[in-house]
Amino acid sequence: MKNNYKIGKTEAIFAISIVMVNRIILNLPYSILENTGTGSVINLIYIGIIGLLFVLLINKMFKAFPSSDIVDLAEFCGGNIFKTIIGIFFVCLLFLTLFSTVIDFTNLLKIIYFHRSPVIFIVLFFILALLISNLIGLRSIAKTISLILPFTVISILFSFGAVFDSISIDSFTPILGYGYKNVFVNGLTNLFSFSIIIFFFFFKPLLKNSFDFSKVTVISFIISWILLLLTVLSLLIAFPSIHSSSNLNFLYSLARKIELGNFLQRLDALFIILWILCVFSYLSIITFLITTILKKLTLSTERNMFSYLVAIILLGLSLFPINIAEIKFIQGTIYKYVILSSFTIGILVLIVSNVKFKYTQKVGGKK
Repeated sequence: MKNNYKIGKTEAIFAISIVMVNRIILNLPYSILENTGTGSVINLIYIGIIGLLFVLLINKMFKAFPSSDIVDLAEFCGGNIFKTIIGIFFVCLLFLTLFSTVIDFTNLLKIIYFHRSPVIFIVLFFILALLISNLIGLRSIAKTISLILPFTVISILFSFGAVFDSISIDSFTPILGYGYKNVFVNGLTNLFSFSIIIFFFFFKPLLKNSFDFSKVTVISFIISWILLLLTVLSLLIAFPSIHSSSNLNFLYSLARKIELGNFLQRLDALFIILWILCVFSYLSIITFLITTILKKLTLSTERNMFSYLVAIILLGLSLFPINIAEIKFIQGTIYKYVILSSFTIGILVLIVSNVKFKYTQKVGGKK
């Protein structure tokens, strides 16, 4: 019963939006600002429109397949071999996301609060959380996200409100940052920031009502777009030279600036608790998608063994020494281009599926 749980429209919007919230927590705005500087606002509007067109295209092409995800469509296109190839690709992508998130956030916690604690103990804390949540089932993950996400979003909006009175036009000039080519041509790579699109490929079979898919994708994309834009605006206001600074966690630095008079200070401690819970939920939903794909690839009826497998592999990889520079290289270079490749692969599978579906309908009609 737990494993067959379907999520409602609001739960789905929250589950997808939490992806962007976590990317923001894990310094996504820095990557954007590093690429386009003060032109990041224009760049985000530009790539946001392109991303929205991608979402509308995905919605249109999924209409013919009410209960399928991208792995099912790969099987429809090219049989079991193609299904396995596409499935393994997305498992690797999601596992890379899982691993880099755990390592990055645990290092952040170690720097801020747990200076003397071995990283592996913090990693174990996260692994146990994602394992337990997946053993309980999707219902627990969805309900937890629905509870945590609103408060986390409020913390991000609060950060923006804290610097709102410091807005100066100088923070956004030059408006095209490093130049129009950097904003409109090279800046296209910032599309990787909308990694939530990857999750759209898998969410339709999880919905109670598949007709809600279009609303879920569009609303969650717009929410994510607005949150990212507000965060970038906040950081440009608070740290005018952020794009030339060292690669710190600027959202945490922004949270430390928040004060409510003399009686309520250091709200960053409260925000960190919210962010930890948010990362727990994010890791849980990624693990759930990995186990879903593995279950389909192996034609298994049991999901729990894959949850144990993911936890064991993640723990094993976490034992290897890796420094912050290597983490940033994985997230800023490898992850970026793998995400962009996955957009292309997913769209191509959808196009081929629709062409084949129309062809089979046409042939069937003639018969």
